[in-house]
Amino acid sequence: MWNANGIHGDGEAPYALDVVKENGPHRLVIFGTARCLWDDRRRFNEMLEGKTHHVMTINDAAIHVMGKPIDHIVSLHKEFVGPLKKMKMAARNLGECTTHCDKEGKDVQCFWKFSNVGGTSALFGVKIGLAMGYKKITLCGCPLDNSGHYWEDPSTVGILGCGAIGMVWKDAARDIFKDRVRSMSGRTKEILGEPDKEWLTIKET
Repeated sequence: MWNANGIHGDGEAPYALDVVKENGPHRLVIFGTARCLWDDRRRFNEMLEGKTHHVMTINDAAIHVMGKPIDHIVSLHKEFVGPLKKMKMAARNLGECTTHCDKEGKDVQCFWKFSNVGGTSALFGVKIGLAMGYKKITLCGCPLDNSGHYWEDPSTVGILGCGAIGMVWKDAARDIFKDRVRSMSGRTKEILGEPDKEWLTIKET
């Protein structure tokens, strides 16, 4: 078992453990796939005011989020990560990135074995971010509600609004996150709080 920054995992420690803890940048934004992603990203960028940060994408967000290069691609589906990385590169989102999954596979560069990820890739991504040493993590497009994905018909009802999933996030906020994680929208904003300029301002080492 390994332990880093309050995050525990089984098996061999992933090579990415603590890689940003000392040298930064210490801010990470995680882009999910909910309909609110684009508005969340706009408001986050206005709040960030050009401060250094890394980008992590959840599942399909890797091929649609343009602008700043993507540093990490995360999925709970090992068959997704390879094609997502290739499509990201084809879409001219330049820069090398690392793929992360909870299962080993030929396209999985970093394998993380947590005892519980709560059934959501975003929570999985947050734990990875904290384990890697990011000090301020902001969620965009991860409202944890039934609003559906940005590519779906507007009448589609999502599946993440159940109470059990919310309880997992509340437990993680209390026991693990320690105000290192905030969200731009939805239930995750209610649970974690919304970032502001003061919270995003940290001393770089």
